[in-house]
Amino acid sequence: MGFSDVGAQTSDTKAQTSDTKAQTSDTGAKSSDAERNYRTREREHRTQEREHRTQEREHRTQKREHRTQKREHRTQKREHRTQKREHRTQKREHRTQKREHRTQEREHRTQEREHRTQERKHRTLVRKHRTQEREHRTQKREHRTQERKHRTQEQEHQTHNPKYQTPLNPIEVITMKLTAIGDSGIKVEFPGEVTTKLNQVIQQFCVALQDAEISGVIEWVPAFNSVTIYYDPTIILFHELAEKMNRLVSTKTNQFDPVTQLFHVPVLYGGNVGPDLERVASYNNLSIEEVIKLHQQPNYFVYMIGFLPGFPYLGGLNPIIATPRLDEPRKSTFAGAVGIAHEQTGIYPMESPGGWNIIGKTPIKLFRPEQREEVFQFKAGDMIRFYEVSKEEFQHITDQVDAGVYKLKQEIIENN
Repeated sequence: MGFSDVGAQTSDTKAQTSDTKAQTSDTGAKSSDAERNYRTREREHRTQEREHRTQEREHRTQKREHRTQKREHRTQKREHRTQKREHRTQKREHRTQKREHRTQEREHRTQEREHRTQERKHRTLVRKHRTQEREHRTQKREHRTQERKHRTQEQEHQTHNPKYQTPLNPIEVITMKLTAIGDSGIKVEFPGEVTTKLNQVIQQFCVALQDAEISGVIEWVPAFNSVTIYYDPTIILFHELAEKMNRLVSTKTNQFDPVTQLFHVPVLYGGNVGPDLERVASYNNLSIEEVIKLHQQPNYFVYMIGFLPGFPYLGGLNPIIATPRLDEPRKSTFAGAVGIAHEQTGIYPMESPGGWNIIGKTPIKLFRPEQREEVFQFKAGDMIRFYEVSKEEFQHITDQVDAGVYKLKQEIIENN
């Protein structure tokens, strides 16, 4: 082969190469178009995917919102149910309050009815009590009228009976002193030493005062040597009452009752109920037994009632056992305490401060406010004699007194 053939082949080869290049360039152009289209499609696909995802997100968001709305709706439903329940509860409470209020109103009305019933009962009792008081006063008046008739009959009998020819004596008082006690009281003092005879004169004066029934006189209080009279100054004046007192003393009256009641009073001496018994014995240089014996011997005369309701001031104590009061009074002295103060002895009717020397205790009651008639056990003019009892006897008498069946021993003695 020559150089011409080789060149021809070379040129052919070049031509083929150029064709190949041309084809390759056409193919590359086609390939770039396809790539562009592919990328465009990819972009569109991605865009669609993004839109799809966006839609999915929106859908999920809507789902969440729907669920949230559902929850809110359920919450609202629950709240509505709760409100309904609360409303029902409030209704029930309101009904309960109404019932309670009605119940309270009924109870209040019932209480008002009961109060009115009690008031009616109280008024009825008051009326009964007033009626009983009126009847009691009427009976008293009738009793006084009968007493006057009886005395009149006795006087007539004595007038016609030779045995009683001695005329009735006036009250044995030569002089007396009248003293004003404020604007509604007058004190009538009698002369002489305090004796049983003077006390009888005072009692005789009180009997005459009672018989006189002076209008305006309310009450009178006898003492050792005097009588204090309380009156209504709108009914009677001082000088008018003083004139009546002078007339009363000079007027003839019946003799004093010739008999006296003697009461026998049981006493438990010493121990816890007689804390000052040793003091009395030591002060008088006596034994305890001697003090007890000497205290029981006399018949004590009740001069007056005072200091406390029912407290008897007794005269007749043996001077051998007379003892001064305590230097410092007790803040409390028990009821029934039997004591000595100087030349007097007495009985405490109730618990009270006092400075008397307590030597024993009596189980009897001296002040009985529950009784309508005989409120006090003793009265002025009575006589008392003490006798010793053991602890067992004291307790037995106490039980009888509490049961209201005990009767105090007493006897009638003639006045000399």
